[in-house]
Amino acid sequence: MKIKGTKSILKFTYIQGIKAKAFKISTALMGFILLILILCANFIPTLIGEVEGLFSQSNETSVKTIFLLDKSGVFKPSDLYELYDMGIGITVITEEKLPEIKDAVKQSGEAEILISINNNDGRYSVLTERPESEEKIKLSDCSIINGIVSASIERAHLLSIGVPAKNLDKAKPIISNSVIIAGEKPQSEVEIIFDYAVPIVTSLAFFMFIFMYGTMVANAVAGEKTSRVIELLLTSVDPLAIIIGKIFATLLISITQILILSAIGFITFIISAPFGILGQLTAQSTNIDVSYAANEMSAFLAGIDQFAGIKIIVVFVLGFLLFAFIAGLIGAGVSRAEDLQSALQPLSLLGVLGFYLSYFPFIFNFSGERKTFFITFAYYFPLSSPFSLPAGIISGHLSEVDFLVAALILFIVDLLLLLLIARVYERVIFYTGNKPGLKGILSIKK
Repeated sequence: MKIKGTKSILKFTYIQGIKAKAFKISTALMGFILLILILCANFIPTLIGEVEGLFSQSNETSVKTIFLLDKSGVFKPSDLYELYDMGIGITVITEEKLPEIKDAVKQSGEAEILISINNNDGRYSVLTERPESEEKIKLSDCSIINGIVSASIERAHLLSIGVPAKNLDKAKPIISNSVIIAGEKPQSEVEIIFDYAVPIVTSLAFFMFIFMYGTMVANAVAGEKTSRVIELLLTSVDPLAIIIGKIFATLLISITQILILSAIGFITFIISAPFGILGQLTAQSTNIDVSYAANEMSAFLAGIDQFAGIKIIVVFVLGFLLFAFIAGLIGAGVSRAEDLQSALQPLSLLGVLGFYLSYFPFIFNFSGERKTFFITFAYYFPLSSPFSLPAGIISGHLSEVDFLVAALILFIVDLLLLLLIARVYERVIFYTGNKPGLKGILSIKK
């Protein structure tokens, strides 16, 4: 297997790649989109004024008048003493007046709302109707009122069934339940959230990057082959060195672009965070009990494997090579550049298949088991392992043995693909007939 000239091809392709207009434009465009997304996520909640309503423990509201229709039969308007203390006027109405009040509230330019309370054998419902215009009353104002009314109904209900007033807090326990294997540590709320979020984020991110940059190889190989540049290269460079050099050069180009985008995202977040949602949350931190969440997050991060970053990089490289080798072989088999998109359709199907095989076993794991047949299959199957392994590494559900076996399988498949390219590539380059299909490519190597 001759690879003379690989270093020269790699260096030349990498330098030309980062100098190309396509690289600069795509990096600038993706960087701009990333910057806008971070700024929007940071500033939009602040601009619409929802942060204070969501996170602050203050019950301040712009509501001045409440029309109350109570059909619960368990409490009196006087039970809403918190609303009276806030200076809100409460007007009790009858059901006959309901249509008239509804129309009046809808068209009202004042800070008034209509609340209807119903009771169906202990199943209470609170319906709040606000004016059509949001100038006077916001959704967060109604949420505050709903919370106070719901708490009042709960107190009144407990009192109505004989619970003493002094025992009301004891009658409302907070209960969480989980099922674990004997001897294991129960999952925290942060771990449960990460179990669902990490597979989605990592599989999607790896799918985008591995697949996007893998197809770049096919474009590069097909472009040179159809422009006859390849024939000049073959006079001084071994055929296999060309495709290996291009594949690894594309890998370096992808890593370069990822690092640039990461730097843009990090700098944007650091500069903008104090002036947006993070600044508001920090200012309100005296009213928010963040110690529990902070401790849970710290404990989760401390439990991540110290070699997780290295393992993820290994998986990324092996996964990239898998799709890049397939893409390079397809690019070599294309006789015309305009045929490349149709030729890449099987690769697209394989990529989508691998993505969903890695995605669904985690999301639809209703049993809660950390290692089912489908999850293990997603770890070991070469098409899905590049997308599923990072989630298992970060969450800590992937054992050392599973990682080594999955990485070894991926490495062996990459090696076999490389050997296939070594036997086929040169003959495909000099193939002068019609575009060979899959059977044609496989028959050339014989």
